[in-house]
Amino acid sequence: MTNRLPAVVPAALVLTLVLAGCASAGPGASDGTTSTAAAVVPDAGDVLEAPTDAVTSGVPIARHMRDVGTCGEVAKVVGALVEDLPLVRSASQFEESRFVCVWGDDEVSRRSDLVQVTVTGAVGDLSTGVLTADEMGTAGVEEIPDADVDAADGVAYTLTSETDAADEVTVTVTVPHAEVTLTVAQWGELPDLDPERGVTVAKRLLDLG
Repeated sequence: MTNRLPAVVPAALVLTLVLAGCASAGPGASDGTTSTAAAVVPDAGDVLEAPTDAVTSGVPIARHMRDVGTCGEVAKVVGALVEDLPLVRSASQFEESRFVCVWGDDEVSRRSDLVQVTVTGAVGDLSTGVLTADEMGTAGVEEIPDADVDAADGVAYTLTSETDAADEVTVTVTVPHAEVTLTVAQWGELPDLDPERGVTVAKRLLDLG
């Protein structure tokens, strides 16, 4: 089938703002430490929101994936990846056909401790923005083989990116009319998220397997 890039919510965006606070925090910034107050994640209400340009049809999430209505319910499905991280409420949002949930500790004292987990889901017409297999290869997207996803006429893939703000591992599972993306971002080193584990989490949210 034709594959498409994930519509990834920029998980590094909040981390960028946090790191900016660390860099301007004064004497402690040079050795990677700051006061707790300086590292607090800012109110991201107008910085990181559920994507407003997502193509959805107003179809309830429950029709095409697990019936989750809050980020707390999503957290139960995601499990250990977020169990020690508080929800960033100002960056999280639920709508009828899509959601974005962001977890990240807002009281870290070292930049190296900054970790953020973002889970997004959407249902509706997801056929736009498709990429061919060759285009996926050029973009650095790697397909993840999975029998359950194949049986659902879907595709799973992963993308790794390294930036000045954070290193990210993203896993997306897309099936007809539904998509889940899991992104783990960490400062200074790639997060410990293997693609198969990410696919397992996404399949739980999509009620596959």
